[in-house]
Amino acid sequence: MNEFDNLCEGILRSVDNTIDYDPEELAKGIKVEMEHTTDKATAEIIAKQHIAENERYYSDLEKIDPHN
Repeated sequence: MNEFDNLCEGILRSVDNTIDYDPEELAKGIKVEMEHTTDKATAEIIAKQHIAENERYYSDLEKIDPHN
C-alpha cells in the first residue's frame, strides 16, 4: 500500500459507524461536500466526520452561509 492508500484507509476508519446519522442532515452534508469532490463516497465520509463533531453541523452552516 502506498502513502495515499494508507491515508484513505485511515480516513475511512475514522468514521464512527455507531452514530445514527440523521438522514436529512447527512443529505445536506453530502450536497455541501460535493462542492469539493466529485466522489459521493468521499463527500459522505467528510459529512459524517463533521456531523460526528456536531450533529447539526450543516443546519448551523446554513445559518452562517445560506448559499449552502
